[in-house]
Amino acid sequence: MKTGISSSIRLNLLMSSLLIVFISGCSKSAEEMCVDAQMNFYDQAKPNSKQREYFDTAFKSRDAYYAWAWRECVKK
Repeated sequence: MKTGISSSIRLNLLMSSLLIVFISGCSKSAEEMCVDAQMNFYDQAKPNSKQREYFDTAFKSRDAYYAWAWRECVKK
């Protein structure tokens, strides 16, 4: 009986540890969520729209916008 209880406790501890690792590994930081939102905004700009024209004028590429978004999100 003692072996069954200790095995159960070990299993519970293992499952709790795995859950903590899973949750911490899957969550995004505030900066990452901010950058994701900025990139979604960039990606939704329709061709030939004022928004796309602005992005194309202000930033040389999607990577340049990503770098700007990251810097801005880190400031917040």
